[in-house]
Amino acid sequence: MNTIQLKFHFEHETNQQTARDVLNIMTDYGLVIDKLGFYEPINTPFTNETFLSMWMDGLDGHFLFYGSLKQRKSWMAFHTRGEGLPGSFYVAVNLSEAHFHERPDEWVLFFKALCDALTPYRAFIAKETVTHYMYEYEKDEAIFLKPDEVEWYNYWSGDVFKHSTLESVKRFDWASIEKTSSGLYCQLIKDIRDDNYILRAEQARAGLGEGLLLKRNLDPELLYELNYQATLHGIELERHTIVSFIKHIKYQPLKSYEEIVSAFLLFINRHGKRHN
Repeated sequence: MNTIQLKFHFEHETNQQTARDVLNIMTDYGLVIDKLGFYEPINTPFTNETFLSMWMDGLDGHFLFYGSLKQRKSWMAFHTRGEGLPGSFYVAVNLSEAHFHERPDEWVLFFKALCDALTPYRAFIAKETVTHYMYEYEKDEAIFLKPDEVEWYNYWSGDVFKHSTLESVKRFDWASIEKTSSGLYCQLIKDIRDDNYILRAEQARAGLGEGLLLKRNLDPELLYELNYQATLHGIELERHTIVSFIKHIKYQPLKSYEEIVSAFLLFINRHGKRHN
């Protein structure tokens, strides 16, 4: 199932008031948790007390738990406490695309309400794109503090700009930009379904630079898989073929690893050389 994700990263572990604020805002926007759990199957009936206990106490030192949303193919994840790198604590709302597109403007209001109440370090609304499967990102102390990519809707607190200048962000041609007392809301394009989503994200990355964003390289596991698939189909890859393929798909609305591999097989059947 393709999802739209709303994710809120915190620089430090959260507390009981954070949990209560999340529940209150969910209630205000009609989100009802059905079941809770640390592992599959997620089958513990929701109560406020159970939710707060999971948030604060965890399970045997484990502080990542999940909640299914009632009558929806949507779910939430909560990584709230315990040892972790700065920025690794988060709340994530994973909405089915149908659920999100019923009321996209209201989801933006929900997103901003959570940001205003919880004051995360950074947050975003994003959909899955080919970019998320093509790259791996630098793995240093900033891995959770810097964004991977510029997403459809971005919240960056003032602390994020310790890694970059605010001016580079303000210079970009956003669909909308809003300054608050704690940070910035930056919307990439008006409609998340716009075919120019990835193109605009790449333009934003080029404009903002890798001071704000994590450095990235093509994922070696993806490259290995593409080489393997070519060998499996008896096709000899020339050095430039994978580079040509990446350029070919870079702005296409592919949404999964499997779709990338399928597109690659079509590409090499047209451009690759068969083994003799």
